[in-house]
Amino acid sequence: MVKEPLVRLENISKIYPDGVKALDNVSLEVYPGEILGLLGENGAGKTTLMRILYGEIKPSSGKIYIRNREVVLHGPWDALKHGIRMIYQHFSLIDEFTVIENMHLFMSTINRKVTIDETRKKAEELLKTLGFQIPLDEPVGRLPIGVQQKVEIVKSLVTGAEILILDEPTSVLNPIEIEELFRLIRTLREKHVSIIFISHKLREIKELTNRVVVLRKGRIVGEAETANIDESTLAKMMIGEELHMLNQAGKTSLNNRSKEILVLENIQVKGDKEQSTLKGISLKIHCGEVVGVVGIQGNGQKELAEAIIGLRKPIKGRILFEDEDITGLSVEERLKRGISFIPESRKIGLVGEMDVSANVLLTNHVFLTNRFGIIMTRELENLSVKVMKDYEVLAVSPRVLVKHLSGGNQQKIMTGRELVKNPKLLIAMEPTQGLDVKSTQQIRQLLLDHRNKGGAVLLISADLEELLLLSDRLVVMFNGRITAEGTPNEFTVEKIGLCMGGSC
Repeated sequence: MVKEPLVRLENISKIYPDGVKALDNVSLEVYPGEILGLLGENGAGKTTLMRILYGEIKPSSGKIYIRNREVVLHGPWDALKHGIRMIYQHFSLIDEFTVIENMHLFMSTINRKVTIDETRKKAEELLKTLGFQIPLDEPVGRLPIGVQQKVEIVKSLVTGAEILILDEPTSVLNPIEIEELFRLIRTLREKHVSIIFISHKLREIKELTNRVVVLRKGRIVGEAETANIDESTLAKMMIGEELHMLNQAGKTSLNNRSKEILVLENIQVKGDKEQSTLKGISLKIHCGEVVGVVGIQGNGQKELAEAIIGLRKPIKGRILFEDEDITGLSVEERLKRGISFIPESRKIGLVGEMDVSANVLLTNHVFLTNRFGIIMTRELENLSVKVMKDYEVLAVSPRVLVKHLSGGNQQKIMTGRELVKNPKLLIAMEPTQGLDVKSTQQIRQLLLDHRNKGGAVLLISADLEELLLLSDRLVVMFNGRITAEGTPNEFTVEKIGLCMGGSC
């Protein structure tokens, strides 16, 4: 007997007032108790399609059927009534509220008469059924990111969700948290909850989903049972061409490294809450190598990067760059000496209201102003055009506002403006976070090319697969200390997980 779809989207199109066609005649079915992978590059239409199903966006044309009945969704409140919940990359939780207060606030939007005691009872029953614990009376802001995500999911289930839409749910999680999330998703499938898993990570789609639908430029270009299709075929569907392999030609070994470019000696740094977050870090980085930093978010990786670039002053220890003590030097002086920095977020590193050239100027002003402090406009224009050309930024001119560019092109600007200087040391934090597979591959190759030319790279990433792929050497951080160091071949995923948790 053939199952009836729980949800059916029929000929959905979305054309925005400026003429951009985000979706073109898309039809999709979701069945009870399945994990459906929705795969595509940035801008392919995945999130737009799901926001239509969630009632946040009205389609230009097309129909939505739930349990074989046509419905018109005027907003998320209508989707909630039909058992549909959408969980975004950035959680809709109030940090100062406890877990149960966040759950009750959401539940109250559906049933104003529900009491907090009734919410607690439902939450406790659900947690018991799912087989894990969440501290219901703990403020959400004190919980690890992985637990916060569970709070979002349980918050949705408490209100009777039958269809969960997860938008890039692993982008902020470490490997251990990802495995826990996958276990939870499989448990939900066994309890007949339907999951729509939006991602551009091929490995995750293969590992988790039952069926995959691929979107490209607003159209469905492929659909398959996940077990019957390989990653290379999915990649070709997604980007319309073969995905080029990374050039690893310059990869070094521990026994074949050149001179030291950076030496950290017993560095201690205070964090935002005044407690010491770096507790005696000693580290050496050589020319022509990528050093990957592994760790659960909040264990000192950010402070390490900021100490090296000069945004945080150590309270103890020394930083040597090319045998010169730069511990007391400003950010500007470090830029002049050949250190570059890609911050962890495009929102931090770029100003959306400014154009491409102004954003290029932000970290290149020391090279683009004359002795009177006046910007050399011709040189800035030439450099901006070079960044756009060399790093394949899709923009008509350097005059385009950055906010009008895709996430991948924004990341290329942030990466290109640093690499175009050919820095001696590049600190790259989360350089591919949120990017599609093609843009991710391009950024990774840029980092390897810089390494292959003799540059040094300190790579800080939450993506363990990326770290294992790109790094010549790994250091694992826990609680402000380096707990392990070695080549990727000397680690197993299990060992890395233990070291990340402090059991190493």
